[in-house]
This record gives sequence, C-alpha cells and structure tokens, in this order.
Amino acid sequence: MKKYLIIITIIAILTFTGCRSTGNSITRTIEVSASASVTVEPDIASFSIRVSEKGETTSEAQHKANRKMHALLSTLRAANIEERDLKTTMVNLWPNYEYIDNRQVITGQVASQSVHVTVRNLSALGSIIDSLGEVSGITLNSISFDKEDKSEAEREAREKALAKALSKAEQYAGQVDMRATLPITISEYSVASNPYNPGMKAMAYESYDMATEISPGTLTITSSVSLVMEME
Repeated sequence: MKKYLIIITIIAILTFTGCRSTGNSITRTIEVSASASVTVEPDIASFSIRVSEKGETTSEAQHKANRKMHALLSTLRAANIEERDLKTTMVNLWPNYEYIDNRQVITGQVASQSVHVTVRNLSALGSIIDSLGEVSGITLNSISFDKEDKSEAEREAREKALAKALSKAEQYAGQVDMRATLPITISEYSVASNPYNPGMKAMAYESYDMATEISPGTLTITSSVSLVMEME
C-alpha cells in the first residue's frame, strides 16, 4: 500500500510541474537600433588664452603674468564679454631649471595663468581676436563652436531616430510573418559635433591691417536609439 501511495504522489507532482511549464508563454523579442542627425548653426564660440612669464623671483614672475592677464581681461570686457563668460581655469607657479656645467640649477621662476572665454556674439569674434593680438606673448588655443540651446534640435533628431528604429523593427518582424507590438526597453544617446574647422584665417597676407575672418561652420546633433520590441 505504501508503494502505491509513493508512486501516485510522484506522478501527481510530475503532472503538476508539467502543467506550469506548458502554461508559461514564450515572449519573442527583436532588438534594433537607428541614428539620425540634425544640422544647426552655432551661436556661441569658446577658446582659452594662456600667459606665461619668467622672473628672478616668484613675486616678479607672478606680477608680470598678472599684468598681462589684466590687459587681456580688460580687452575682453571692453568687447562686451560678460563676467559669467570669463573663467579662470589655471594658475601655476614653478621654478625654472637649466643645466649649467652638467648640473641642474634654478635660474628663476615661472608664473602661468589661463582663462576660458565664451563669446555669444559671433559677428564680433574676429575683431575680438584681433584685439587680443595687441597683447604680445600670449597663447590662444583653438576655437570651438556650439549652440547654447540644443534642446529643439535634440528633440528632432530623437524623433527621427525613433521613427527609423520602429520602421526597422516592423520590417524585420514582417519578414518572419510576425509584427512588432510594444517596446520593452528604449535607450537613447545624443552627441553634438562640430567637424574640424580651422576657425580663423587672415583675410589678406599682404597687410596686417586686415581683420581675422571667422568661419563657424555647422553643428551636427546626432541621436542614437536602441529598442527591444515584443513580437507576436
């Protein structure tokens, strides 16, 4: 009798487990991705300026650097650059070494400062660069261009990328006699790029009186979307 009870119990457990496995539906999915780009015109420019001065003492080097940076900032403020668009990014002091008679000796001190500048009036950028050129011994790094408010362009690029991804999912599903229904996950990545542009050039090589010409180019806003869609 006990043997029959054990056999019946085992059969019942196996039957119940098989019903649960059969009752679970298989969710079929498809994963696709797509990208879309929108081109806009930049409306702001930014660059960095660095000054570096030597002196016999730290105080002397720092005083020279401060004086030159003051001249630069005065020029920028006179060009209507706002205080919020002037940002000090580096102040360094270090000893200057030279090799004399095979020995490394300190021959003075060096002071260096950098400021990051944002220009919101691109039509004035060329004249601002020319004004800065009046201060000798400075380093002006490459100019980059951007758009202050990219939200509308990002929205447009995102919508185009999503539409392309949905169309791709429907195409793949249709090839296997199914259809894409609801999205399970959506992920998106956006980036803005300004293709390499020399940025500025002299308008005339024969004369130093000519202004600097600025070519902002265009800004490309790209959105990449990935979808995991349910199929039925």
